[in-house]
Amino acid sequence: MQFPLHTIILRHHRLILWMAALLTLTAIGLCTRLSLDLNFLSLLPPRNAHVKAFLNVSEKTGLQSFLIAVVEPHKQIPEKQTQEFIDLLAEQFQKSPLIEAVECKQTQTDLMNFYPLLLQHLPRLLSPKSLKRLPEIFSDAAIQNKVAANRKLLSTPFGFATKQIVLTDPLALGELLQDSLSLPSTTTAQNMDQGYYRSNTGVYFLFIKPKKPPQDIAFSKQLMKEAQAIRKKVSGKAGQHVRDSMLPFYVNYTGGYAIAVQDESVTRKDIQVTIISSIIGVLALFGICFRTVRVLVIVAVPLILSLIWTLGLAGLIFGRLNILTCIFSCVLAGLGIDFAIHLINRYFSPEKKDFKVKMRLETTLRETAGGIIIGALTTCTAFYTIGFSDFKGFRELGILTGSGLLLCLAAMLLVLPSILVYRHNRPKQPVIAGFGLLPVMQSAAKRPYLFLCITGCFIGLFFILGFSVKFDDNLKNFRPSDSKAILLQDKVAQWMGGSSAASLLILSGEDEQIVMNRAAGLWDILSGLESDGIIGNVAGLPQFLPAPVQQQENMNFIQSRSADFDWQRIRSTFKKALVKNGFEPLTAYDDYFTSLQKAFSSTTFFLPSQLRSTGIWRFLNMFVYTTREKTNIVLHIRPPKDLWTRQDVGIFKQRLEIHLENEGFSPDDYILTGAQLLSGELKSIILKNLRTALTLAIIAILSILYIHYRNVLVLLICLLPLATALSMLAGAMAVLKIHFSFINVIVLPMIAGIGIDDGVHLANTFVASGYRFKPQHLARTGRGVVLTSLTTMVGFGSISLSHYPGLKSLGYVALIGVGACLLTSLFILPPVMALVSRKKSKKLEAWLQNRL
Repeated sequence: MQFPLHTIILRHHRLILWMAALLTLTAIGLCTRLSLDLNFLSLLPPRNAHVKAFLNVSEKTGLQSFLIAVVEPHKQIPEKQTQEFIDLLAEQFQKSPLIEAVECKQTQTDLMNFYPLLLQHLPRLLSPKSLKRLPEIFSDAAIQNKVAANRKLLSTPFGFATKQIVLTDPLALGELLQDSLSLPSTTTAQNMDQGYYRSNTGVYFLFIKPKKPPQDIAFSKQLMKEAQAIRKKVSGKAGQHVRDSMLPFYVNYTGGYAIAVQDESVTRKDIQVTIISSIIGVLALFGICFRTVRVLVIVAVPLILSLIWTLGLAGLIFGRLNILTCIFSCVLAGLGIDFAIHLINRYFSPEKKDFKVKMRLETTLRETAGGIIIGALTTCTAFYTIGFSDFKGFRELGILTGSGLLLCLAAMLLVLPSILVYRHNRPKQPVIAGFGLLPVMQSAAKRPYLFLCITGCFIGLFFILGFSVKFDDNLKNFRPSDSKAILLQDKVAQWMGGSSAASLLILSGEDEQIVMNRAAGLWDILSGLESDGIIGNVAGLPQFLPAPVQQQENMNFIQSRSADFDWQRIRSTFKKALVKNGFEPLTAYDDYFTSLQKAFSSTTFFLPSQLRSTGIWRFLNMFVYTTREKTNIVLHIRPPKDLWTRQDVGIFKQRLEIHLENEGFSPDDYILTGAQLLSGELKSIILKNLRTALTLAIIAILSILYIHYRNVLVLLICLLPLATALSMLAGAMAVLKIHFSFINVIVLPMIAGIGIDDGVHLANTFVASGYRFKPQHLARTGRGVVLTSLTTMVGFGSISLSHYPGLKSLGYVALIGVGACLLTSLFILPPVMALVSRKKSKKLEAWLQNRL
């Protein structure tokens, strides 16, 4: 026994409503699991080699953005007092449990904190220039003079402060280390004043490294709150010493953490605005067209329920919303109500006003359910094809929106009719707007060729203009143009004389020594490119730790000058000098010389793996890591300027690769990656994904339509509005000066799925009329098409309210595309149908004449 859909709804409408309520409560519970993920890296395709390398180095080395404090002193503040303020600010940040390290100036003194460890490997760590000084330092005369100088120093008023230095480094070998080594730093500055990071205009910088990455929004919020508190505290102390100055120092923050907190706030507001505006907009438009509050409420209930169900599904499947998936609500609000429009349009049509609820529901579902389901399937298919994207953000958007449309379909085919049945005792026939479509349909029937000629000219014009549309690959244009943190970061990049983000050159190998030697070779080459302006600066392991090949040369030098390093003579001379200058006890330096003797006699190399458990590792961990028994050394290269466009990326990479290749390093020997360099990969990946998505969407849509109609002519009629609309889209974008971008191109498969619906509904009416052109029937269906297109445009239009230019452009392209589909459906399909109807009528007349 068959149970048509209208029979099920009539018998079980109360049960359907109770089940919908239960599902809604479950979805609300799942929504509590949702979090907002603004990590740009999570949107990238992890299987891409360059992206994989970047994600790997970020995870293994703890690579993350700095929090940059920018201090602008008042013009009347003395320089000394400004530097005291900087030191005080750095001190307060260093005390924070959220901060790992603070850098406000370049200094060598930190090396002495590791002097006992470095002493054990002294000769291998020295530069060639410092190494040549060793024989002189260990000569008898130099030793005697140094001990005498130590005695003289201890007898001065500063003797108490220098006692520890004399005890731990009596021969001042630490000076050689400081001349040879520097602790690695990924920061640089255009102008240095007594070691402080300072611009030519007198602006100071503090580079603060927190303990967690900026993608941890909760941590970033806590950090920025503490940073503001520290600023107020330190500014208050400084202000007490400055007469007639309420705010002697201006302190602002930029970098990944400040931008992450600002982005989170902006995105949260965008989500609220777009959701509320899309729902209110589509419902208001619906209410205006149907001119009754009762119908508006009836439709709003299943629409809101479907949005809640989709959010619950997101909580169940993904557990988060990213910057792209958060726009799904706008899409669903615009598309989900389309199903309701076609149902309400037929359910309350004038010819059904005297029908009883059973007959009204049955005829409504018979007339609309097929078209609604086919339209929903084609649209869902288009979104699901985006789910094949390598980009996680696009993939999640496609899956979530496609699934949300299916939930909307279920709500509109089950919950909405159940509400109509439940409230059937209070019928009120709404007045439905006609949009003046009947005269259009009648004119199309009378003058089809004129219609096609005029519309053909417009389409041809826009098609030609479309060749001038451009692709905007500047990632900077996707961010809010009024972002204070981003604008300040740009200024910091200018002040520092280079890019604000480093590119990463990664060398890998199973042999740690070989990788270090290759890294040292690259280091020498890259250091030479700084003066040529090809790079801004380079930071890496060779700054601190000489390569094994250099260490071997140092050891060869020591062995070749063994007479200069006779430790029996050196110790004897040193003890005699101690006695002569009155030092006691004479055994205080035994450990010192024992360590030195081992260092000079050792034949093993000093490698990074030996430093993992030492305090030095915190300086080195961003430059070296291991994966699968391979050693990876990372050189941080700052370009001379920020690389926002694909062209800038290409020029930088090409110039760098040419110079390296001339020195014997091919691109296969290393991986060059980085956040800004990835923009060069993004365009090709996205375009490849777009071709795949469009191909899959077209194949799937054609298959669904052919299975449903089994008629090539009807299939072509359905596709005609979409094909002509896409031809107009690029031209309209060129006229409005809107460019394609990494983000908005993904809307093209969406337009393919959405635009096909218009043709499907009009084709269904045409086929149901026996291929006869009936203006009244097409006008009735056309008003539903107009209203669904308008609500879809309102839904997408709310995305254009975003603060992110990338999302704005997505909304604009969707508005143009859906609007073009509507226009072509109303002004191309009717005359085509009229011509097909004439042809069918002539064939029928000829057949009848032959039969008679």
